Amino acid sequence: MRFTARTGDELDLERTFDPDDDDDDIAHFVAQAGFCRLRGWVDPSLLPRIADEVTHAARGSERNDPNRWWATLEDGTERCIRLMYLLESSASMAALVDAPVYTRLGALFPDGHSVHRENPQASEALIKPIRVTSGLTEFPWHRDCSMGGHAYHCAAYVIGLPLGATGGDAGYLRVVAGSHRVSTPPPGAVEGFDPALPVLAVETKPGDLTIHLGCTLHGTRPPRSAERIVTYTTFSLPSREPGDRLERRPVLQDSVLSATRGGAASASLPPSAG
Repeated sequence: MRFTARTGDELDLERTFDPDDDDDDIAHFVAQAGFCRLRGWVDPSLLPRIADEVTHAARGSERNDPNRWWATLEDGTERCIRLMYLLESSASMAALVDAPVYTRLGALFPDGHSVHRENPQASEALIKPIRVTSGLTEFPWHRDCSMGGHAYHCAAYVIGLPLGATGGDAGYLRVVAGSHRVSTPPPGAVEGFDPALPVLAVETKPGDLTIHLGCTLHGTRPPRSAERIVTYTTFSLPSREPGDRLERRPVLQDSVLSATRGGAASASLPPSAG
């Protein structure tokens, strides 16, 4: 599989984008690789405030709340480790999602992506303690659409905001670059199968963001040194009412198809007729 930059050169999969980079370059990278890393897009001084709000909401959660997940630690402590409807619990995160950075990233593809706040998974925080004995604090290789959510999640993309540095003992996100463009099992799922797709550790510094497509194979590695927290915000296509005509294919879908065929067209091409 080829990963091609807009210039026609080989795409550097380790590249990071800062706020001065061109949005079309970012969108093209995402369409080609299925993810990207954004360096220094959020003021790091905001992160402890969001972390405090997440921690406060987790401590006040009820065990029978369907929008909360739980884990058990070695000492028998039960911890809330997943908070959905995050924007209702964190005023600072809600303000950030409405601020220029997230508004800009929500318009990377001119398909009308937005945060559907009525969906519990559209905004969430994942708390990753150490010494977990049970509970899904770390996610194995998966696609966000792999459990029957294809019709809801595909052509969606997710912005991750780690509330501290990630990498090494701190834990981190992993992605299989290009896995949104082909049908391939997760690494290690089939003995002897080698998809020859790059597996990358997406390590971040405070203030960095990540983007991954819902169809990109990704997973996480657990922290070993200290607990970490990450928030995820999903930008999905507009809802359609029964009977609505699909006037065009989404631009994001078009650009992924172009990448799959080996093309190097920009992800901001005008929409084609459906």
